[in-house]
Amino acid sequence: MGRPQKHDVDYFPFFAKRGKTLNILQSKYGLEGIGFFTNLLRFLALTPDHYYCMQEEHDRLNFFAEIGIQDEEKGLAMIELMVKTDWLLCPVCQSKSRTRIRTDTTLTNFPLFCPKCKQETLVNVKQLNTSIIKEPDAKAQSQ
Repeated sequence: MGRPQKHDVDYFPFFAKRGKTLNILQSKYGLEGIGFFTNLLRFLALTPDHYYCMQEEHDRLNFFAEIGIQDEEKGLAMIELMVKTDWLLCPVCQSKSRTRIRTDTTLTNFPLFCPKCKQETLVNVKQLNTSIIKEPDAKAQSQ
């Protein structure tokens, strides 16, 4: 029997090289922006599959309590700012594609091409949630 599959991490790397997102957060929110960024990474590192749904009010309140943000509007503004500075990731290799999305972006049956792994994957995107479209096998169609 193999080891059980983990859905979280024991540590996360925090690179010394700063990127665009961290620069913008620090510029707009100062040290609170850097703290938010760091605590968000720590929180997601320990969350199963690195995903946390905040649609319900009690989930949002818990999230901001864990991150250490008392002003929910400011926290949501920081998340929105982080989202605006990110790219759609390749579902195969998790590298940046050349496609950017925003919170109001909706894509249906979109052929996402990854310049790194050279794979094309059909995806749907709605409210920043990306889902992979599984194409039916040619063998199954011919039967």
